[in-house]
Amino acid sequence: MVHGSASPDDPALATYWAERRRTSPPPPINRATLRLLQAQNGQCLICRGPLLHADAPPSSPTEWEQ
Repeated sequence: MVHGSASPDDPALATYWAERRRTSPPPPINRATLRLLQAQNGQCLICRGPLLHADAPPSSPTEWEQ
């Protein structure tokens, strides 16, 4: 929710909203999924294949999101 008169639909604020969207961090992965990925070391428990599109285990939580 946007407070006050700072609407994303206001043409006068188009540059502001474009910059804000560009600099905002990506949405975080939910905690339950992150815990499962970390507990399983990013691997399927059955076939031991990677659950993500990575050849090496991620070194930080932000890498799990990609």
